[in-house]
Amino acid sequence: MNGILLIDKPSGITSYDVIRELKKKIKGVKIGHAGTLDPLASGLLIVLVGSATKLFDLIQADKKRYSGTIIFGNLYDSYDIKGNILEAKIPQITEEDVVRGFNHFNNLTYMQTPPIYSALKVHGKKAYEYAREGKEVKLDPREVTIHTFKKTSTYENYQVSFETLVSKQTYIRSLAYDLGSYLSEFAALKTLKREEIGPFKVTDATSVDNYELISINEYFKDFKKLKFDEYTTKLVKNGVWLDDRQTDTSNEFVVLDETGNVIALYEPVGDGRYRPKIMF
Repeated sequence: MNGILLIDKPSGITSYDVIRELKKKIKGVKIGHAGTLDPLASGLLIVLVGSATKLFDLIQADKKRYSGTIIFGNLYDSYDIKGNILEAKIPQITEEDVVRGFNHFNNLTYMQTPPIYSALKVHGKKAYEYAREGKEVKLDPREVTIHTFKKTSTYENYQVSFETLVSKQTYIRSLAYDLGSYLSEFAALKTLKREEIGPFKVTDATSVDNYELISINEYFKDFKKLKFDEYTTKLVKNGVWLDDRQTDTSNEFVVLDETGNVIALYEPVGDGRYRPKIMF
């Protein structure tokens, strides 16, 4: 069994809880997810099964769309309302201030520091493990792009709803915190839902009890496809590089086997040469 599952994760459980349930139903193959959702968050969780786990880096690189709610007034150690309150103050901002903050981060590339309560590894150990032990941990900022950051409600009761489209590596909890910092206030994530990852939408997702498998071929439906003779196909399966004798393109493409199944993804490297990027 190889392919992609689109799961609509409910709030209150971890991403691995979803994997654990699926492993009870899908046995004998590797299963993993492409992009963790915090327990607070709900929405689209992409699960990769079998050889589709090799798509992890491709899917991780896709843009992601979220909706949610940010609340002002408390500084949480986790940057969301599930954490511990470290400090509190009554917000002094207005609707106009919030608009100014959203406009600042809209279409912005900046160096974002992840929250200490994250699964990023420091010296082989997850950051949240240090945090839970009360140990100080320093996480390096990473370049992220906030492609869009839009208010979807008025600022009321110290809260505002939003929708955002972001690059890989972006933490929405950090975005909420950074919005507050920009406005000289404390802010945290109250709710979060992942709406999209690349071409996949939560509206197409199912529960773990009613999953539907998307094939690897379906994932590559819009890619250029090449099919060779038996000898060349065997070489491709062994990881051979291709060149302009086989194709002439500046884009990535896939190679099919004799039955029409994708066996490799190739990328151009210049000088009319192409190297295998993923072998299935």
